Amino acid sequence: MKYRRQAIPLRQVPRRVENRAPEKGAPDMSYSSDTWTSDSAIDDIGNDRMDGITDAWIDKHPGNRTDNPREVPLFTSEPLRTPLAIFEFVSKHWPLVLSLLLLFFMVMAGLLTDISFSYPFEKIKQGQLQLEHERVRFDQETREYENAQNQRKIKHRMAARQRELGKALLDSGLYQDAEVAFQTALDLDDSDWRATLGHFKAQALRLAANNEHDPAVIDRRLRMMLKENPEDPHAHTMLGELLAEADPEAAEAHYRRALVAESRAAHARFGLAGMLAGRGDYEAARPLLEEAVLLVPQRPLYLTNLAHVLAKIGDFPTAVEHYRRALALDGERILGYFELAGALRMARKLEDAHANHRMGAALLARKQVADLPKNQTSWHFQVSPGHAEDFDGMPSYTVYLDRHEQKRLYGYLALAASEFLLGREEEARRQMQDLPQLPVREHQEIEWLVSQELQALVKNQQYLAGTVEAFLKLLE
Repeated sequence: MKYRRQAIPLRQVPRRVENRAPEKGAPDMSYSSDTWTSDSAIDDIGNDRMDGITDAWIDKHPGNRTDNPREVPLFTSEPLRTPLAIFEFVSKHWPLVLSLLLLFFMVMAGLLTDISFSYPFEKIKQGQLQLEHERVRFDQETREYENAQNQRKIKHRMAARQRELGKALLDSGLYQDAEVAFQTALDLDDSDWRATLGHFKAQALRLAANNEHDPAVIDRRLRMMLKENPEDPHAHTMLGELLAEADPEAAEAHYRRALVAESRAAHARFGLAGMLAGRGDYEAARPLLEEAVLLVPQRPLYLTNLAHVLAKIGDFPTAVEHYRRALALDGERILGYFELAGALRMARKLEDAHANHRMGAALLARKQVADLPKNQTSWHFQVSPGHAEDFDGMPSYTVYLDRHEQKRLYGYLALAASEFLLGREEEARRQMQDLPQLPVREHQEIEWLVSQELQALVKNQQYLAGTVEAFLKLLE
């Protein structure tokens, strides 16, 4: 422990007298030239002390000597020096003293109030734990909020994609799928008003396309859509479909307005091409269908109609290509096999035509496939029954095959004709023995349909004229 250096009271220092002989009888107080002498004797030299300071201490600390005997420190007594030392100690070590005092008061407070000595420390620890818990909770809530925000953004992006998908499906005429897409967008973001409008539109168009609602209700919904957007391409496309038979001119006008309003309106192109092909203008219908296929290459309906138009024009190799693409996308559509077989015949590929006729007839015999909705729709063909004597000179008309037995009869006759063209006469005769029994009128119409296809083949391939004639006699 350090103390501040204090002035130490000294005894009177004897003067050194140079070249002076000691008095006679006096004690010898002389020293060498380096010693000190006093002018007078000092009583009790051996007991002379000043505040407990010995000569030995003085000799040990010569720097504390003073030549002025009157230079005495202020605090020379023990009672005065002790508080000063305490004050100096406290001033130098006040943090330690303060801690000790605090500890003392805490102990006393614990004794007086029955509070544990460790209570403050426990409270401090509890406070620290609570602060740590709050910090962890805050961090967790922050992460949850950020995750919720990120999920919300992701849902908004997914809803936007579903909405765009719904619009593309409307452009393609896939109204039921569009309705599902818009509903998915609403499930992701129920505040998306554009998805709500798209869902309403898709539902109305689906009901109109499937004739599942009262025409007046459909008309009112379409008018509501046009009131919201007078140039709505989907509403104009649907009006074109509904008016195609009743008012062809108005239907064509609606289709063209849809094309002006939406450059990617594939279904409007398909509908307008169908009207042009119905009038026999296949050259004008071809580019519209090609554009529709480019816009929606995965829809078999567009590929099939383009192949049909190409076959009418006489481009059978390209028609075969599109028929094959359509079947690759939908291999359970039975009519597609017979359409492809007819194009293969015209392209001089009789073996491939026979294989597709056999596949179509086999699928007709499978009830599970034949009962699919896509195979329950009506098959319609243009027939010119000029080879029958009773109907000589009758103009061409459309034959509709609605029932499954009618379609089976057509399939078996077409397969028998393919076998006959390949020289398999016995197999063809055996095939014709198992034909379904239909009313005579229906049976004759289907025979005329098959004979028309064979007569068209003869026009393209004259070397088959004799074989075709033999088969027609077999039919009679």
